[in-house]
Amino acid sequence: MGSRSVRRSLSASFSLMVLTLAVGESAHAQISAADSEVVAIGPSSCVGPRSSLGEWVELLRVELAADDVRVELREEGTSTVRDSYVSVEWPGCSGVPSSATLTFSRGPIQRTRNLPLVGVDPAARPRVVAIAVADLARQGLAAARTSVSSEPASPEPPHEGAQTARRPPATRTDPSGWRSVSILASADAKAFASGHAWLFGPRVGSRIPIGSRFVVSTDVGVLWGSANDPLGRVDETVGTFGVGLLAAVVTPSITFGVGPRFEAGIGWFRGYAAEATTTASSARSPLVLLALAGLASFRIEQPWSGFVGLDIGTSLYGFGLRAETAGPRHVSDLLGPFVTARVGVAVALGGG
Repeated sequence: MGSRSVRRSLSASFSLMVLTLAVGESAHAQISAADSEVVAIGPSSCVGPRSSLGEWVELLRVELAADDVRVELREEGTSTVRDSYVSVEWPGCSGVPSSATLTFSRGPIQRTRNLPLVGVDPAARPRVVAIAVADLARQGLAAARTSVSSEPASPEPPHEGAQTARRPPATRTDPSGWRSVSILASADAKAFASGHAWLFGPRVGSRIPIGSRFVVSTDVGVLWGSANDPLGRVDETVGTFGVGLLAAVVTPSITFGVGPRFEAGIGWFRGYAAEATTTASSARSPLVLLALAGLASFRIEQPWSGFVGLDIGTSLYGFGLRAETAGPRHVSDLLGPFVTARVGVAVALGGG
């Protein structure tokens, strides 16, 4: 009696264990099926899903099973918003089509591919179609996941009685593109106060930010001028390279910069005699200048900005022009104090 009771208990326990495992596997299968992606297939206009090349449907199920994607005919199951659709259209209702048009669609996402079948063994065509449709479905599903992940999260509704405040619009902290690497172009006018020399010309260069308050400006330029004397005329040409370090003061509409500026270059001077009895000569000399530079920069339209500048400085090494008469007479020179005024535009690289 005791042995028979033990056998009955073991048999009951074993039956309960098998039933539990079966229910658990069924529940797991249902949960997995509910969580998996679904690709629905509509019947072709020429070839039915279960005839001739319709064999690709079953092969497609095998291809996508490893990706946890279920393949269903459109009339099977219930459609959900997560469903994706693929279709295969043949160019003609013939038994041996030469190509197929594959289409994947899911909401606004759509992918289309033309699959040539010329030269493919008829027995292998269902496998070729299944592999091509599987690749197209994987691409479409990946695009759908990316689209969902990039959508901004919906803001939570405010609690009842809670006060909401609209955030003020952000103020542009860089109105003139000062903190972006920029390319500059300007027109300069340089005057030497005691030398009766005026020079005009273009300059081009760059502006490179250092931290949030400083920029390094570099540029090159050529300036021309002339000086007159009773004995003739002297043409002046100056080519210089400039570099400056400017500290910025930022306001909502304009940015000011101030700092030292250094220029070095060469000056060419050529004389033209007014009379045949006068001898003209030419000369060349280095030129070194040091100044305190000021700049005001303002936004025109992104990425363009405009600027005006003023340099006040003196020459460290210059050149003087004299007329050789009974008593040498001063004609012009690039020596001593000078003032440079400039106006130009800048374009910020990368949009500003």
